[in-house]
This record gives sequence, C-alpha cells and structure tokens, in this order.
Amino acid sequence: MAPIEELVAALLQAIEATEVHFRNLGFNPAQLIGATGFARIEALRDAADVLYSSDEVKRRFEIMAREVFIRFKTLVMEPSVMTYAERHDNIVATYKMLQERRDTADVTGVLKELHRIVNAAIRASTLGEDHAEGLTVDLSQIDFEKLREEFAKKVRRKHAVLQNIRDVVEQKLAQMLAYNPLRMDYYKRYQEIIADYNREKDRATVEATFAQLVALAGSLDAEQRRAAEEGLTDAELAVFDLLFKENISKVDRERLKQASRGLLVSLQDLLDMWKREVWNDRQRYCVITFDDGWLDNYHHAYPILKKLNIPATIFLPTDYVGSREWFWPDQVAYICRALSGRRNSERAYERFSSVLARHGGPKVGIASDEWTRPGEVADRVIEWCKRLPIESVRELVAALVAELDVMLPEGRVIVNWDEVREMSAGGLSFGSHSCSHRIMTTISPDLVWEEVARSRQVLLEQRINYVSAFCYPNGNSDPTIQDQVQTCGYEAAVGVQMGVEGRKPQNRYALRRIGIHNDITNTIPLFCLRLFGPVTERH
Repeated sequence: MAPIEELVAALLQAIEATEVHFRNLGFNPAQLIGATGFARIEALRDAADVLYSSDEVKRRFEIMAREVFIRFKTLVMEPSVMTYAERHDNIVATYKMLQERRDTADVTGVLKELHRIVNAAIRASTLGEDHAEGLTVDLSQIDFEKLREEFAKKVRRKHAVLQNIRDVVEQKLAQMLAYNPLRMDYYKRYQEIIADYNREKDRATVEATFAQLVALAGSLDAEQRRAAEEGLTDAELAVFDLLFKENISKVDRERLKQASRGLLVSLQDLLDMWKREVWNDRQRYCVITFDDGWLDNYHHAYPILKKLNIPATIFLPTDYVGSREWFWPDQVAYICRALSGRRNSERAYERFSSVLARHGGPKVGIASDEWTRPGEVADRVIEWCKRLPIESVRELVAALVAELDVMLPEGRVIVNWDEVREMSAGGLSFGSHSCSHRIMTTISPDLVWEEVARSRQVLLEQRINYVSAFCYPNGNSDPTIQDQVQTCGYEAAVGVQMGVEGRKPQNRYALRRIGIHNDITNTIPLFCLRLFGPVTERH
C-alpha cells in the first residue's frame, strides 16, 4: 500500500482536477467554501447548471467525482485528510444534485413543470383579478417563439431547466414505447434534438432546444390522446398501428379496429370458445402465456398487463414457487459464466471437461477461444442433460460446484405465493407447469401422474384464478403423457411446437404456440416476423 502522504497527495490532485473542470465551465468552486443556507443552495444550483451544458461535460464530472469519493474513503481515518473535507463535501453535494430525478407519471406533470419553469415570465408582477391557480394550458396553443424569447430573458439556469424537461420527456417516452414500440419516431426526434444541443454550446442553441423540447412534449400529449379518439386501449392501438396501411378505406379502418379490439383473449376464454364451439372465422385471437413464473413476470410484465387490462396466463412449477432454488439449466449456465471470468481459466476449463467426462457428458474443449462464448458451451451441456433423469443432472451440478469451487447464487428468481395471489386479484390466471419441472419423457408414468395431479391440487388449494391447462416442461410429451394429463382433469395442454390453432385444434393436449424470447424482441421487425411471418398451417 502507498504511504499516507502519497494517498493524500492523490486525493488533493483529484479534488483540484474536479475544481479545474468547474472553472473551465465558468463556475468558481470557491463560491461553495463556507457558504450556508440559501447562499449554498444557490451556489450548488449554479454548479449543477454548468454541468448540464452537455451530456459529455456531466459524464466527465461524474467520473472525476467518483474518483474523489474513492480516494477520500480510503483516508477517512487519517486526521490530515480533514483539511480537504469541505471541498470533498461540496463535490458530493453537487454530485447528489445531479442524481436527482423528477418523479412525474403523466403529461399533466410535463405541463406543470413547464408552467413552473416559465412562471416568472408569463405572470404579471402583481396578480390581477383574472388570475386563476391551477390553470392548465393546451400546449398546442402555445406561441413557442414567444416562449423561447421569455425563456431567454427570464430563466437564469437554462441548462438545469433543460435537464429537468429532459427527465420528464424521457420518462414519458419510456412509458409510451413500452406500450407501443411503433412510437419510436418520437424517441428518434428526441435524440436528434439532444444531439444538436450537445454539438453546439451557444446561447441560441440552448434557447432553440428549450422550444423544441416543449413542442415535443406537446406532441407526446397528442399521441396519447389518439388512443382515446380511436376508441382503443394502448395495447389495441399498438396492434392497430402495426397493421395500419396508408390510404386505407373507412370501412377497412373500422374492421381493423374491431380486429385489434378483440384480438387479446384469456386462455380460459379460448378454452370456453372451443368447448361451446363458438368461433368467428373472420376474427383472429391471441392468448399471452408465460412459462416458469419468473420474478420479472411480477416486477415488469404484471404492472403493464394490469394497467392495460390485458389477460395473460402464467404456468407455475409449484415446488419452486417461493423457493430460492434455481432451475438446473440456469445453474449450469451460471457455472459456465463464472469460469469464463477467472484469471487462470484454462485450468478451470480442464477440470470442467474432466467432470463432464466422468459423467459421460459431451466433450468440451479447454481452449480459451472456445470459452469466449460461455453461453454456447452451457447450451451444449444443457441439451445433453435434458436426456438424463433429474437425479443424474443434480449429481453433475453438485460435482461441478465441488470440483470448481463455484458458489451458486441463492437469490430468489421465481415468484412466491403472495405475488401469485396479487397477480390473480389483478386479472392474471395460472396453470400448471408440473411440480419439480422435470421433463416428463424422462420419468416413469407414476411420476408423471404425481407431477400433473399434485401440481393441479396445489393450484386449486391456493384459491387463485386457476385455468385448467398444463404446460409440459421443455415442451416434451408423448401420446401416453397427453392421455394422463387429460385423465387428470385438464382441459388442455401446451408445448413449445411452433404454430397457431384455429376453430378445431389439431390436438388439444399439445397446443402449439409462438415462442417469444430475448433474441426475437431485439428489434421490431424480428418481433413482427415472428408474429405474422410463416407459421404452421391453421386448423
């Protein structure tokens, strides 16, 4: 470890470099020395304002500030470092101010924020008789050129104000894109505005950016009103936009809206339509399902589904609900990732290959270049393991953990029953994905019966929104297993075979689905191709 004197000198160097960064931007950090009360608050706001002059300026400060924090923390028990404590604290206070974010949920928040920012510019020096608190102004009626002039004359900390508006617009854009990815043009427009702002630092650019952001906020408000004007929810509007073509007739437009409105149905509704033989051949139906009950279903998918009133079914492996145990494929993948990050990795690869060989596993090379893609190595091992009894797989995982000294994670990744009940109350339904997530074709008929019967009973006992459908782990089944599922009382079962169903499903106990994974959702064209591209013939 370096001598104390060198560490103190390094701290001072980091503080001085940060202060030079401030002075180059036109702010003297000496203003903060000894400042208290309102004077300190004003000085901190001035400091934040110069840092908002561009994204690069802000990022550079944040990097320099974190270096100051690290060096100060190293010396926190050293008495001599207190000489620099105030300068350090001033950098901390400025850094924290930058991290603050507006917590605004809708367009009315945008309006309120803009009104607050230009309040001094548009209000008379004394209140008149016609003054009304809480007045909301239609952004489409704003004279943006006049607003820009007032912003230039009356707003002091222009960069900070722009950052406030950016925070609000970014949050709104994120919400809108989550509901309808085809609104990407708004995000691209926002990026263009900010790119121009970052390139030019003169006063005219700052004022122009302000006007452009206000106008963009107005267009976001108009876009959200569009769903209501069409008489569709946000989810239905997304489908409507996806299929919409230019020069469409009014009749076809209404037909398309009707198709969008009736597209999303629950799995139970679909089963009921088949049971009653009620089917509209001119209508298309879509059922959303999730396998495994991942915790992100609760944290990310459920809030959106609930807000948009979209039905969905989650298939649960009941033994895993509320536990901290990971599925064995995820354990294998974790082990492979952990090995690829080690320093003396080739030795670890050799031991990994040796353990696999002892268990009759696939040959895995020990060259570093083969392990540059640990996910591919894991996929090979996982596919081989799927043919084995679960006991053999667990023995292999235990051997890898012991031989390679890997600590498997224990963080919960599957929902618990409280979360299931909350989602059930919010409109989601739940079906069985077995108890232990064992692949049905690798176990005996008696164990298959236990998996399908016991998991069904557990779900019924939870008094949740239960749908009488089974989901085969890994999609594996055969006619005998399908007969057992039917005999147990299930109305249907789903696999992973790609395809769609129609009025009369080819096999109600091997329903086809369209799988959507991370690789498919990377781009909108890929997602659309998977949904609307060539699929197995409908029946």
